[in-house]
Amino acid sequence: MKRSNAARLVKMLEEVSQPGGPQYQNYPTYEEMGELVRPSAENTAVVKKWLAKHGVTDVQDHPHGDYFRFSATAGQLEAMAGGKFSTYVHTTGRILHRITSGVHVDQEVAAAIDTFTGFHTFPFMPAVAVAAPPGPVKTCSPYLPPCYVTPALLREVYNITNVTKSGKTNVQGMVQMGGSSIETSQLKSFCSVYAPTTVCTVEKYIGYNNDADPVQESMLDSEYISTVSNQSLYVYSAGVNVPFCSGLLDLAANVTSESVHPYTVTINYGWPALAGLCDNASQTRFEQDVIKMSNMGVTVIASSGAQGSGFDVNQGILNPSYPATLPHVLSVGGTRLTHGTYGLEQGSTAFLSGGGFSWNNSVPSYQASAVAAYLSSVTLPTAPFAANGRGTPDISALGEDYTVRIWGYQDFSTTGTSASADAVAGMIALLNEACLGVGGKTLGFVNPLFYLNPDKFRDVTVGSNAIENQGWNATKGWDAVTGLGSPNFDQLLKVVVSECEKVAKRNN
Repeated sequence: MKRSNAARLVKMLEEVSQPGGPQYQNYPTYEEMGELVRPSAENTAVVKKWLAKHGVTDVQDHPHGDYFRFSATAGQLEAMAGGKFSTYVHTTGRILHRITSGVHVDQEVAAAIDTFTGFHTFPFMPAVAVAAPPGPVKTCSPYLPPCYVTPALLREVYNITNVTKSGKTNVQGMVQMGGSSIETSQLKSFCSVYAPTTVCTVEKYIGYNNDADPVQESMLDSEYISTVSNQSLYVYSAGVNVPFCSGLLDLAANVTSESVHPYTVTINYGWPALAGLCDNASQTRFEQDVIKMSNMGVTVIASSGAQGSGFDVNQGILNPSYPATLPHVLSVGGTRLTHGTYGLEQGSTAFLSGGGFSWNNSVPSYQASAVAAYLSSVTLPTAPFAANGRGTPDISALGEDYTVRIWGYQDFSTTGTSASADAVAGMIALLNEACLGVGGKTLGFVNPLFYLNPDKFRDVTVGSNAIENQGWNATKGWDAVTGLGSPNFDQLLKVVVSECEKVAKRNN
């Protein structure tokens, strides 16, 4: 549904996410958000009449009125969308039915909605979109540090200190797509070995999860988001055949459908294709959804992908991965340590960490000076790129050789920016806990805070994501390989506590 006050939401987010500003963290209540975005009565009536006209009766109305979710027969959908279903067979033998001739609705209905989706694009194949295949964990010499990344190593590398529990609600969220699932017992087993004092609980599954068929991506995400943060987890799942872009919209609708919702949401699925991934209407609506979630104190995190500069995906045009390119998402790239588990941090080499400049989103004000400084200081690629586009990633973290427990309680190693984003999500949840503990609120859209404090990140100056010499190199300051660098958690914690104490003082 077309929301009311969309422009006002953008302005509000600028105010509530500006550290030191008079409205910093002054988020509307759940009820106030509903009143702000609720579609007009006229538009709601138009859409309900349209649904009834086509015999649709199984309709779920979002509490804020800005989404309708319904089930319909193929015949009903063909009549509503003005198209015909065709049958598509994947090389794996998987069969899907889709309307790919576009969506055509009455003008009155078109004026009342942003998008009508769920049946005309395709899911990711395979389920794991940004992580490398797992390999067995090797035995290391007892005289060397552990061979692979563990929760304990992340705490050591990033100076992650304990944060006193605030006693307030601080839930995290993660996304599953393409049939990816978690096996709860494997998650608990991982935690008992690698982080026995942490909370490793999936408090709620929203949507599909097959406990008997775990997938590497979801096991990685749940194991590291949980163990780094020591907070409980909501898991939002799109079904096996749900199109990628519809899954993103479904995620946003589900996150905002309850007053108790997660304050970090991690999306580890994406792709750098310029065409064929999401239609423009769905991309625009999801950006609006991210703005809404951010105004509710939610930090939306997206891994920057493992396709480097995107040169080979887009026939010689450079383009970073979506949805990490959205300006109100925290985009996270991947790094490694020069000696595996110790040494200097540099850009990943086991994969090419995604980064570059978006063709669809202009550079936001919070990073404009950083992007300009970078582009004026490096040798630019000869391949076309969006010189005025939003730059990714924003920050980075270790992304190679994470220990993951899956398939018969065995340990494997996995690599990708998914791992990096999981580590960052856990750290932000800890920062949220600290902020809540001193009387502030959750951090929400953190990008302005981070870009105002680049010295609280470890600058990573070695690395590249170039494909056939077309791409980007790491350098001093922000760059399109590792962003601002990796978090120095204890230093970030001091900044967050200081800002949140100001919020508490203002509100008392």
